[in-house]
Amino acid sequence: MQSIDLAPDETECMQQLFFNGPTWDGDLVSKAGRTGLVDSGYAERCNGWQQLTSAGFEVAVRAGLGDDKERRDNKRRREDNDRHAMLCAFVRDVGGSIVAPPGALATRSGLSIERSQDGSVRFAISEAE
Repeated sequence: MQSIDLAPDETECMQQLFFNGPTWDGDLVSKAGRTGLVDSGYAERCNGWQQLTSAGFEVAVRAGLGDDKERRDNKRRREDNDRHAMLCAFVRDVGGSIVAPPGALATRSGLSIERSQDGSVRFAISEAE
């Protein structure tokens, strides 16, 4: 297998583009790293956005970033599920529903969230099927 040497800023930029997908110029960790990736054919630019090319994606996967991304995504899903379970337990403990001030609405299996006419938000747990 061919060895590919990337500068530290190129490696950091590749990780960012792999984990986050297309990224706006102002959000890049390193424009110099991005330029190095573009010059090597591992990234491309378009109207202020950059993303990995198929060659860059392949290098990232071979470097193990796919496994890192899967672990990170699995951890995030577990944390989301834990937060959901805690909210469900809290709502059940206070009698099955609570009224909260207006805020971001979300939906999730087993949890219904409705905005009332006065602008408050009602959370309710539905029993598992």
